[in-house]
Amino acid sequence: MRKLLLLLPAGALTSCSSGHDLMSDKTFQLKCKAPMPGVSLALTISPALPQATFVVSNAENTLEELWDLTKVSPTSLVLQKESNKIVIQRNTGKVSYEVPSTYTSIPPKSELECDALQSL
Repeated sequence: MRKLLLLLPAGALTSCSSGHDLMSDKTFQLKCKAPMPGVSLALTISPALPQATFVVSNAENTLEELWDLTKVSPTSLVLQKESNKIVIQRNTGKVSYEVPSTYTSIPPKSELECDALQSL
């Protein structure tokens, strides 16, 4: 049982594996799978700055946007662009999004699968 308890801190960032500490204010990049096939997402965030870079790409195109960092707290980071929202739980590494229900091609609210997190 004691050995399992030692694994808990390592499992806390299973949604986004890395050596980066999300609780710090250092700049980091997340790479995630989009809810649409063949699309990838990358977020570059510095908790000390008011905006973050959001990159969406597929085989043909890449779109880069600035999103507002609307909330920086000890437990979460919230990014917004118009009525779209991305929430990063700093203590667990989980990343979720919310979009208006008028977007029919993707679920209005879900978690993102992030497979890379790195300090910049």
